[in-house]
Amino acid sequence: GEIRAEKDTIDESLSVIVPDTQPDALQIIGADPSLYIQENSCAQGTLKIAGTVNCNVCYYAAEGREPYSVTASIPFSFSKETGLAQDDKVITTVSVTGISASMVNPRKFSVKVQIQVFQRIFKHQVQEYAEDMVSGEDEQVHCLREKIPMSLICDIAEKKMVLNDEIRLSDENLNDHCTILRKSVSWDNEDVKVLPGKVMIKGRADTSVTALDEQGEFIGTSHYSVPFSQIIECESLSPDDRVEIFYCPVREDIEIFTHSEQISTMTFAFAAITQCVINHTDEISAVKDAFSTKWNTECPKTEITMPSTAPSCRVTAPVKEIMPIEGTASKVLDISARCEHS
Repeated sequence: GEIRAEKDTIDESLSVIVPDTQPDALQIIGADPSLYIQENSCAQGTLKIAGTVNCNVCYYAAEGREPYSVTASIPFSFSKETGLAQDDKVITTVSVTGISASMVNPRKFSVKVQIQVFQRIFKHQVQEYAEDMVSGEDEQVHCLREKIPMSLICDIAEKKMVLNDEIRLSDENLNDHCTILRKSVSWDNEDVKVLPGKVMIKGRADTSVTALDEQGEFIGTSHYSVPFSQIIECESLSPDDRVEIFYCPVREDIEIFTHSEQISTMTFAFAAITQCVINHTDEISAVKDAFSTKWNTECPKTEITMPSTAPSCRVTAPVKEIMPIEGTASKVLDISARCEHS
């Protein structure tokens, strides 16, 4: 089917109050969003997206410059008429493309987020090709055939993946008293095997975490890889098909815990929708042209007499002219000329 890409943007904002248990804010350090998708569906041509963006706003306290954080939960919803027919399909990816936090006063913040809804639309199309031409025995019609390679999107398969993991931290500076300033997750494939009726995926969620210690000092950015594997079944899949894989994150939570043995661990709670677009390559033999050896055609010849154009040449002629002006000039600002044919 024909692929059409569309992009829509959602802008939401919310005011959040600093809890009474935390001191007044002196300066906002940063804001980090966590996206949660509760609904992602398309039924009867209507696309519906709904979820929440949890924004973790970090700030320095007015006294002691210790880092604190508050969370603003910003709900959002999106609905759109896509005009899709019954056999058309769409896969959607939702992401946070922008976030900003400003201080209204030491006890109140204003948080704004921008969410992008990216849609890949697959239209069901029917194309007709002639495999042969039938004519009478006395017509003497001959066909010229050509093999046409075709790459067709034959199916789309989706499956939710939940990923939970825990990593023991070797860095002594990272503990549950630290403040996570920023985090990011990238979903990557390591190995994809296409088998009859199913595809086996092996990959990793590459994670980076930037944190501050109890005194508000920058610890650094740590990188972690959380492995995952998944099997997605699809009856129409064959080993010669090409599979494109996309991930739509649903949840990306990262937390640091310190146990009673003074051992710190980082827990990962991820969820994503794995989307597989299956491309099937085939070759058909179609009629490119046809001709008959029975019929002869003649084109009459006509002589046309037309006058030839006169020879042309280019001549450069100097032009000099002295023009009187009124008053006294001290400087020439600009000059322009126009040539008219007579």
